[in-house]
Amino acid sequence: MTDRAKPRTLVSCLAASMALTATVALAGPPEPATFSIVAADPATGEVGVAVASRFFAVGAVVPFARAGVGAVATQASANTSYGPAVLDLLAHGVTPREAIGVVTRNDESRSRRQLGAVSATGDAATFSGPECNAWAGGRSGPGYGGFDDRAIDVRVDDHAEPIVELGRLVDLALVNDLWNRGWAAFMQGERGTDLKWQEATLAKAEALGASVLPEELYDTAVIRLANGDAASARAALDRALALNPKLAAQAAGDTDLAGLREAEP
Repeated sequence: MTDRAKPRTLVSCLAASMALTATVALAGPPEPATFSIVAADPATGEVGVAVASRFFAVGAVVPFARAGVGAVATQASANTSYGPAVLDLLAHGVTPREAIGVVTRNDESRSRRQLGAVSATGDAATFSGPECNAWAGGRSGPGYGGFDDRAIDVRVDDHAEPIVELGRLVDLALVNDLWNRGWAAFMQGERGTDLKWQEATLAKAEALGASVLPEELYDTAVIRLANGDAASARAALDRALALNPKLAAQAAGDTDLAGLREAEP
C-alpha cells in the first residue's frame, strides 16, 4: 500500500522495519511469522507500508497509511486501533516515538504487541513488547529504497508463489493507475496530458503481455478524438467494440464520440 503525492520509481527514504518469528524444533511444523516495513520519502512526503506473513489476509490487519501524514504497521498480537490512532497523532505533529508511547501506555496487552511508524517527514520508530515470540524486534533508520491519496493497494492472501503473484498484481495496478491519470486529465480538460497518460496505459499493458481491456480502448478513443486524431480514435474504438460488442450501444449515444459519428459516411 502506498500513499503519495507524485509517482516515483525509486526513492531514498527513511524506514522502520519489524520482524516477528518463532524458534521451532527441526521436526516441528513452521510457526507463523510476520515481517513488515513502513517507509517515507521526506523529499516528497510519499509514504508506504508492506507486510509479509503466514497469517491469512494479513493485509487487512497490519498496514495503515495516510497521504502526507505517515504509515503504521501493527502486528504480533495486533491491535488494529493503533493504526488510525497513531496516524491521527502524527497528523497533529506528534513524533512516531511519542505516538507509540501514547497508544501503548494504557494497553494492558502491550507486552504482546509490535508497532512501527514513520512520519511523512521521515521520522521513524518501532516498539516490540517483551512477551512477543522467541525472536521479535525492529529497526529504524535511513537507507531503504522504495517506489490524491492511495496509489497502490494490492495483496496476495494465498498463492504458491506469493512474491511472483504480488509482482504481477503490482504491474496491473500500475496500468490502472496510468489509466486513472489519463481519464482524470481528460475530465479536467488537460489536452495533451490526457493523451500522454492514456497512451502510456496501452503501452504498459502491451509491454506486460496483459490483455488490454475494451474499456481502456474505449477511453483511448475518446481521448484521441478530443486531441484531434479521429483516425486513431476510430481504430481504438473498433478494437474496443470487437472485444466487447455491448459497448456499441454506449458509443452510439456518447457525446464524447460525436465527432466520429459525424465523420461516418
